Amino acid sequence: RIYSVEDGSLVAESKKHTDWIYSMEFSPDGVLLASTDRAGGVLVWESETGREFNNLLGHKSGVTDVSWRIDSNVLATCSEDGTIKLWEMENGREIKSWSAHDGQGVLSVEFAQNGTLVSTGRNKAALEDHFDRSPELEDALSVS
Repeated sequence: RIYSVEDGSLVAESKKHTDWIYSMEFSPDGVLLASTDRAGGVLVWESETGREFNNLLGHKSGVTDVSWRIDSNVLATCSEDGTIKLWEMENGREIKSWSAHDGQGVLSVEFAQNGTLVSTGRNKAALEDHFDRSPELEDALSVS
């Protein structure tokens, strides 16, 4: 459920998640809201209306955290399945996926303002630099 901070009224309600919700984060521009669940679900919502914007499929276990890049165009997700994924918001396409933290589960992920990605797992914290820098990926990752 999403409530208005101004008057406490219910703005939106969804029963789309099939298990416990693990994390939620608004995009830096405030337009979108990402939410994750214990079943591996990642949903992106229009924050003003509560309408579903993207349903990002790919994780095989609980998605523990999300982080938006500063321009709100790329979302990073991490999971108990030991992967980190990057998603492009224009069409919900998976840009990149890699195994992190020896596959022992990734607990958190965070974009720095310069676009660097940091993650924590059950065994360590890591600076993630798994970008192959192909022209397509470079375009998707560039902050305008």
